[in-house]
Amino acid sequence: MELKLKRHETFSIREGWIEKGLHYINEDARSMSKDNGTRVFGLGTNMVKSLRYWLTAANLATFKNGNAQLTVLGRLILENDPFIDNGFTLWLIHLFLVTNEYDSPVFNAIFNLDYSQFDKDFLLDRVPEKLSELGYEKISAISSLESDISVFLKSYYSDDLSNPENNMNCPLAKLNLFTREERGIYVRKMPAFGKLDYKIIYLALLICMDCPKGSISFNVEDIYSMRNNPIKIFNLTKSSLFHYLEEMQRNNYIKFNKTAGLNVVFIEAPKSIDEVVRDYFHEVNQ
Repeated sequence: MELKLKRHETFSIREGWIEKGLHYINEDARSMSKDNGTRVFGLGTNMVKSLRYWLTAANLATFKNGNAQLTVLGRLILENDPFIDNGFTLWLIHLFLVTNEYDSPVFNAIFNLDYSQFDKDFLLDRVPEKLSELGYEKISAISSLESDISVFLKSYYSDDLSNPENNMNCPLAKLNLFTREERGIYVRKMPAFGKLDYKIIYLALLICMDCPKGSISFNVEDIYSMRNNPIKIFNLTKSSLFHYLEEMQRNNYIKFNKTAGLNVVFIEAPKSIDEVVRDYFHEVNQ
């Protein structure tokens, strides 16, 4: 399988990009076409290409023959959080971006690494192995891989995150999934329970289980080794995952049987992303 790198044109997502893209696409399907993009968005040609890429990679919009269309996720965000003020929305974008093995393979590979800390050189060494597991061909242009890794690090960490004047920060850095220590070492950081809603973990479980339509049951221990499992995607511990599962059960999202050490999860009728997102915003708006 051919590996396409540097589709972001070396730009990470900038503040205001996503919401602006959703609004303009909703108003005019051709707002991001080759002829209109720079005029409508007031961005350079490469930045418009980058924005198109990020909207695609995060499953927010699709592009074909100069026309753009919002996905179900893109429309849900536009309807419920049009200015992306709610942290829940950022977690949604993160989830669908880093589990997109085709459009954001390097981001996906990094989150699926079994290491709690790394530097850029370490990622350059280990990411190709993860990409090969997905069937991607051997990387010929190391400089392109280095560019994707640099954009990943810029996306999830900023020294200047608290500065509201810095519009070059990526909104995903607000999730605080990494800290940076001396000598450029990045360390995974687990989100506080109050910052990450159980509904996001529920959606992550469904993605990990390949989005089943009918009822499913599985042993929790079986997902630990699966690609894109919630522990890897959100820097969780096994005990914190159990916390979220128990919260899902309290809210009738799953049935969780912990008898005899089996730890079996049963989902009778998996909820759609539409249902989950509407559930969340209905609760916060009450």
